Amino acid sequence: MSASWLAAPYSRFVAALDASRLGHAWLIGGPAGLGKRKLAERIASVVLCQDRSPGGDACDQCRGCHLLRAGTHPDHYRIGLELNDRGTPRSEIVIEQVRSLGERLAQSSHSGGRRIALVDPADALNTSSANALLKTLEEPPASVVILLVADQPSRLLATVRSRCQRLDVRMPAGEQVLEWMLDQRIDRDLAIRSVELAAGNPGEALSIARSERVLEGVLEDLLAMTTGAGSAGEIARRWCSDAHLGARLDIALHLIRISMRTLAGGVDPADVRMRRLTGHLEVEQLSRSFDDLGRLQSQLSAPLRHELLLVEWLRRWMPQSGVRSKVRASR
Repeated sequence: MSASWLAAPYSRFVAALDASRLGHAWLIGGPAGLGKRKLAERIASVVLCQDRSPGGDACDQCRGCHLLRAGTHPDHYRIGLELNDRGTPRSEIVIEQVRSLGERLAQSSHSGGRRIALVDPADALNTSSANALLKTLEEPPASVVILLVADQPSRLLATVRSRCQRLDVRMPAGEQVLEWMLDQRIDRDLAIRSVELAAGNPGEALSIARSERVLEGVLEDLLAMTTGAGSAGEIARRWCSDAHLGARLDIALHLIRISMRTLAGGVDPADVRMRRLTGHLEVEQLSRSFDDLGRLQSQLSAPLRHELLLVEWLRRWMPQSGVRSKVRASR
């Protein structure tokens, strides 16, 4: 597993599997960007492999491995965020999805072995769907492993969490992230800058590195907004003028999420530009801006005036003029 920080939770699961102490439900939790879904996929492969040696990985040769790789394994189930009647993604996993999963789990295994169900993102379960899942967790079908993947496990019902064994994925050390970035064929200097900017989060760092040119433009534009050197209208026109609008908004989301994480942890961002960008803001302000930007992204899929929507978000994000003056005076 190239992401070395995933080795410990993976080994814990394999040890339980080999010792026949495999619980029926496992909660894989940790911040976004750490590879939890890759971990879940690897766990599914060892559960469904028909020719795996104790302590080893999936053989990648048996019928179960071939079916899983092709996405057609009949004993592998998954529920997540689906489209609603309007064709846009739901923000919650609804009760009908969980009930349908329960009905499938009540049936027999097609291969005669274990079955595995993935609920991702589990922290998107609403109260009704979480309670429906709880019934399955309280009376689990035989030979079923249920994996719940959550960026924010605390949002799950306490009764759901209590019925799961935990596989916590923690933030890796900086040298681990840098080594992994180099494995992804990222230039060392760019990797170092990206890891610093992402406050050590590997997923964020890789996204930043792969969008370096877009990142630099977005960062400079948002910095210009905080100092009054750039206007919302001017920046919106430039962002909407080519095919990179989606990438720019993704980068803006990354920057805000990184800032929220560092501020909530009571630490300063390593990159001086990030300190200039959000050092005078509060977590609550950044959270509102993050939510607003997420809504803006969904609105941009509709035939609306993208530039006007973007101007509105930039103006809401921009600090009050008094704050800008205070920032300039402190330089």
